[in-house]
Amino acid sequence: MFDLLVRGGTVVDPAQGLHAKLDVAVSDGKIAKVEAGIPATDASEVVDATGSYVTPGLIDIHAHVYRGDNHRDPDEVSGVGAGVTSLVDAGGPASDGLDDFRAVIVSKARTNIYCFLGVFNRSAGPWRELSVDGIAEAASANPDLVKGVKVHMMPVARDNFGLRHIEAAKAAARDAGIPVMLHIGDIGPRQLEATSQELTSAALDLLEAGDIVTHLFSPLTGSATGDGLTVLPALRAAKERGVWLDTSIGDYQFAWDVADAVLAQGVYPDTIATDMEIHSGRAGTGEPLVLDRRVSGARVASERSLLEYTAMFFKLGFSLDDVVRMTTQTPARVLRIEDRAGSLGLGMPADVSVLKATEGEYKLTDATGVSRVGNLALEPVVTLKAGAICPVSSGTHEWGFAPPRATVEEVAALA
Repeated sequence: MFDLLVRGGTVVDPAQGLHAKLDVAVSDGKIAKVEAGIPATDASEVVDATGSYVTPGLIDIHAHVYRGDNHRDPDEVSGVGAGVTSLVDAGGPASDGLDDFRAVIVSKARTNIYCFLGVFNRSAGPWRELSVDGIAEAASANPDLVKGVKVHMMPVARDNFGLRHIEAAKAAARDAGIPVMLHIGDIGPRQLEATSQELTSAALDLLEAGDIVTHLFSPLTGSATGDGLTVLPALRAAKERGVWLDTSIGDYQFAWDVADAVLAQGVYPDTIATDMEIHSGRAGTGEPLVLDRRVSGARVASERSLLEYTAMFFKLGFSLDDVVRMTTQTPARVLRIEDRAGSLGLGMPADVSVLKATEGEYKLTDATGVSRVGNLALEPVVTLKAGAICPVSSGTHEWGFAPPRATVEEVAALA
C-alpha cells in the first residue's frame, strides 16, 4: 500500500526522458513507482491530476527571500505555494550571516532553501567592505545550505572594487569547491558610468566550468550583448568552457528584442529563474523600468512567479519539455543536488509539482515596456514536498499565478 498516489496526469520528467500518461506513487516521502494504471485502491490517499502535468518539483535557482530585516514567508509566493520546491537565495546572507539565515528563513520554510553567499559585509553598509575570508569555512560547515557565491559586475560594485571582488570571491569559491554566480547588467542610478564591454568581458573571462552567468537576456548596459545586440565573444567563450547561462528576469533583466537577438545568434539559456525579491515595495508607476539600456524606475513588488515567467519562454518558442528541463533537471545539475531534486526517479524525495496548462491571450510585458501576446500559461495545482501535500497559495496576482489577460484591444494592437 502506497502512502499517496498522483493519478491521471501526464508525467514530464526530462531527466528520465518521460513525457507520458503515468501515475506517481509515494511511500515514506519518496518516489516508489512511476507507471501507468496504478489502481487508486493501492494508495491511502489519491491526488487527481487528470488534465494536469506532473513534473519534478520546480527549482528557482535565483531568488531573494532574505534581507536580514524582513521575515516574510518565502513559501507563499516563491516556494511550495507557487509550485516551487527548491530555491536559492542569491547573495542574501554573507558567510557570517548563515546562522540568522537558517533560523529566520530556512528552519521555518517547507521549501528547500539554499544560498549563494554574498561577498559584502552587511554591517559595514551595502557594497562597502568585502567579506570573503569566511566563505570556504562556511561552505564546509554548511553544505546543506551553501551552493555557491554571488558576485556582481555593475556600477556600484565596479566603482568600489573593480574586478577585485570577483577575483577574491572566485579564489574563495575555488577553495570551497563551489561555483560563482556572476550578475551582469547595470542596475543602479543612471548617472553612474555604464560598464564597458571590455570590463564585462574581463569578468566573464574569470569564470570556469560550473560557474553561472545570470541575466542572459538583460537589456541593460554591461550585459551579455554589446552594440547592435551582438553577443559578447567572452560570453560565447564562457559557454564553451562549461559556464551555465541563467535567464533570471526580475524587474529589469528581460527584453524581447534582446532575447530574440541572443537566440538568433545560437546562444541558448540553461535555466529559467525569477530574481524574485519578495521584500520589494510597490512602485505602481506603470512606467518602463529600463530606458535606453539604463534603469529608469524603482523596482516594483515581486508580482511574477517562476511559472508566470515560463509563459515568456513559450512565446519565444521553447517547448514544454524545454521549460520543465530548465526548471528541474538542469538547475539540479547546476546546484549539484541531482541526488535529491530534479527528477521523479525511484527513491528520490517525492518533491512533485502538479501544473495545469491554460491556453489564452496573455499580456507579457518586458522591462522596456514592450508587450507581446502569449498563448500558453502554467499554473500550480498542488505541490508535494517529501510526499506531503502543500496547497498552492492565492497567487501573486488577484487572479492567481497566470500572467494578466490581454484585452481585445491589446490583442489587436499587438498582433
